[in-house]
Amino acid sequence: MADANTELKQLAIRVANAIQGRQLAAKKELQEIEAKAFEIKAMLESGNFARERSCNFVPSVSGEYQCPVCWVEREQKSNLRSVSNPDSQDDNFTCPECGIDFAFTP
Repeated sequence: MADANTELKQLAIRVANAIQGRQLAAKKELQEIEAKAFEIKAMLESGNFARERSCNFVPSVSGEYQCPVCWVEREQKSNLRSVSNPDSQDDNFTCPECGIDFAFTP
């Protein structure tokens, strides 16, 4: 049987190890929270410019329809592609960037 000093010292080491284990978990959790906060801040900042981008949106450039979603969300010009749809009387288009489909009455 170990003496009191040895047992107490070992217990102190075990307590320190447990605290360090919790500290590592807390650091990981904090990093995840900070990453989420960064993502939320970026979304809020993007929202501040969405209205302005929507006002500046040009639906057609050089005869090509533009995707309003790509422009407002990312300020990215993306030409819509014509899609044939024999079952529809509308003109059908899709955006190759975001994948959204559009239908317009001719």
